[in-house]
Amino acid sequence: MPKSQNDPVSEEERLVRLFWFTSIKDRVPSLIGIRPRNSESEGISLYRVECLNCPLEALEAIAADKRDFYALVSWPVTAILSQGWSVKIDHDKVPGHVLIPDINYLAWSEDKENFRARLQSLVTDASHEVIRLPVRRDFG
Repeated sequence: MPKSQNDPVSEEERLVRLFWFTSIKDRVPSLIGIRPRNSESEGISLYRVECLNCPLEALEAIAADKRDFYALVSWPVTAILSQGWSVKIDHDKVPGHVLIPDINYLAWSEDKENFRARLQSLVTDASHEVIRLPVRRDFG
């Protein structure tokens, strides 16, 4: 049974982020996939794996006709915390939704160089795991 989304986030958990098919190549996530999107003004969006029945459940946040174009990449919470960032519970239609409020679009746009180095270290961190590659790449 999945962990309750109301339980505090623990260091033993893993977080998963959805990556558009162009932001992952040869099982290597790119900076583009982890940096804040224009709509992420309150922080980047991830899901707690332990709150899901299966990590693929995070794809339910995306329209059904676009899910095949997404990859799923996870990190341990400790990889996020070691950068000095926090994880905030944020209820969404999919259980286990969290934000990293320190990585929001405004902060990114004001200090890209600082964020670029820190986010790049996150995507190259050996603790990341590609859970699922995009099934399709023919969007358009």
